[in-house]
Amino acid sequence: MKCSCDIDIGISDYDNPVLYNKQDVSAIIYHKCDECNYIIQPGEPYELVYGKWGDFTETYHTCLGCLNLRNIFFPYGFIFSDLWEIFDNELNTWEYQVPEDCMVKLSKRNLNRVCELIEKGWKHLEEMEGDNGAL
Repeated sequence: MKCSCDIDIGISDYDNPVLYNKQDVSAIIYHKCDECNYIIQPGEPYELVYGKWGDFTETYHTCLGCLNLRNIFFPYGFIFSDLWEIFDNELNTWEYQVPEDCMVKLSKRNLNRVCELIEKGWKHLEEMEGDNGAL
């Protein structure tokens, strides 16, 4: 079992933004988190990022839950809008076992979502073992 929370996606292989502005703000209107599609309510804090990567400019809204996951598991960098997909792929490489020290740092909403991913992964692994036993 993996003993660290760190996921290193090799962010150094990607271009750095030529423009990057990050702000912690409170929503004035509804926004959708670009990581998990959670609806950020007016008055709710979130991270707002505007950046330019090459010729591509984008604005990202990230809810506190996804910031929580990012801060725990992605200390070396991340890719906007792919946080949960990359996390799920990493869970697969960990055989859906996450160190307890990492789990206790998760927000309640993230803990529930991570547990759902783990249970889904265990079911998939059991099905694969069943398929291999049928040969």
